[in-house]
Amino acid sequence: MFLLDLAEKNPGWNCLGLEIRQHLVDGALQEARERGLGNVHALVANANTQLEELVPDASVAFVSLNFPDPWFKKRHRKRRVLNKDWLDLLARKMIPGAQFHTMTDYEIAALEGCEILQEHPLFVDQCGGFAPQSTT
Repeated sequence: MFLLDLAEKNPGWNCLGLEIRQHLVDGALQEARERGLGNVHALVANANTQLEELVPDASVAFVSLNFPDPWFKKRHRKRRVLNKDWLDLLARKMIPGAQFHTMTDYEIAALEGCEILQEHPLFVDQCGGFAPQSTT
């Protein structure tokens, strides 16, 4: 599980996972206990609507947005996490020099997300679009 592996590789970090499905949060927390990872935190939350209240400004060093947008139809674009307004909010939550990584297996969402990130003035693309392999 990504969150647990990230926490294991970075024991000095507090790793917070936001997920909209309770059973995945429960599973992550259970496995974290079994693996002795005290730096794992997981909440049932929607990153689109609850990030503002859950995360203090200027407190985040690393964000990974993994497979966030299962809505493939155009009419569902309004539900996508990766958009300019959300990036504006995320930028406030991040410390200077923080990193943002995102991954998807849906090409159209990847192309749109890449465009949104490249157009945002507070994010800098350090891999020239798509990384040849997972960066996390």
